[in-house]
Amino acid sequence: MNPKDDSRLDRDAVVHGRVTIDGTASRALKMGRHRLVLAGALLSLAYLVIGVRLVDVTMFKDGFEPRFTPTAAESHARFARSDIVDRNGVLLATYLLTASLYADPKRVMDARETADELA
Repeated sequence: MNPKDDSRLDRDAVVHGRVTIDGTASRALKMGRHRLVLAGALLSLAYLVIGVRLVDVTMFKDGFEPRFTPTAAESHARFARSDIVDRNGVLLATYLLTASLYADPKRVMDARETADELA
């Protein structure tokens, strides 16, 4: 073929938007395209799983508030702490038994009235 004919064919292919690649380059492009599609599908699946889990945790769970709150005596029996003293033996901190109160905001109808009743 004439070199002028080759340049004309390349120019026609570019003008019409068609470029053909054969052989090893074609296989490499197909493999790259398949890898990109696979990576996109895996990332989409990961985002979908995270989104479903987020909806599950926020909408379908009651939360992580404890159902049973141990009393101060039970807490002290399980987690007894010793006193903290300085190097001269002067007491700096100690463990005191105290009462604990928890009010579930979903069940409190009138906060002011409930506070007055508890006081």
